[in-house]
This record gives sequence, structure tokens and C-alpha cells, in this order.
Amino acid sequence: MPIHPGEAAGTTLLGKQRKIGNEMNLSGTTTTTAGRRRPALDGRRALDLAEGILVAVRRCEPDTAFGELVDVAKGNGLSLFAVASALVALASCTTAATFNAEAALVADRHWGELLGIPALHLTALAQSQDEATT
Repeated sequence: MPIHPGEAAGTTLLGKQRKIGNEMNLSGTTTTTAGRRRPALDGRRALDLAEGILVAVRRCEPDTAFGELVDVAKGNGLSLFAVASALVALASCTTAATFNAEAALVADRHWGELLGIPALHLTALAQSQDEATT
């Protein structure tokens, strides 16, 4: 589905998603004013972003988007924040610092096609993350 009239879907959307991901610095940490390091994407922020992503692509109400996130998390035995972080990572073509491979696979399965993300984008990242931790 085109983002703007006359704009082709696919690579244009993917390019925008990558740009947003780079701007959000999802894969690292940020420094607070006190000089302490913290994860770049905390749970509440991830939840808000994931909800916004679903509102935008599904054109639904925020409560509906939140309900979908809850249903996917519960249905797969995952935390809501893990699923939200995985959806944000999927939409921005990045990985979060606290990457949950199982949540990434669930997000890819539930929303990858909806977001127009190439198949197995996060699946490959999840496998490489699993190999790095073993």
C-alpha cells in the first residue's frame, strides 16, 4: 500500500523504516544527564512505539493496537515488552540491545508481511544472536 499518492510501496517504506531505526538508536545505549548509561529503548517507550506502529499500519484505534500486542504476547507466552520491542525492531530493521530471539520470531510471523519486511529478516538476526550467546 503506497504511503503517499504516486509513491511505490516496498523499498520506499523499508528505507523510511531503516531511517527511523537509525534515528532512534535502538541497538545501543544512551547516556543520561547524570552520565549513567541506560538501554536506548526502555519497555514503556517500546510499548508506545509498537502501539503507534500498529495504529499507523492497521489504521486502528490505540486500544485495538494495544489489545493486539497483549494477545500476541499472551498467545506466545512472552512478555508484552519483549513483543513490543521486537515489533519496533522489526519495523525499523534493527535489533534492540536486549534482543529476545523468540519475540523477534513471533513479531516476524505476526507483522512481517504487514510491514512489508523481507521474509526472515529477524529470523536470520535471531539465529545469529542465538549462535553468539552459545
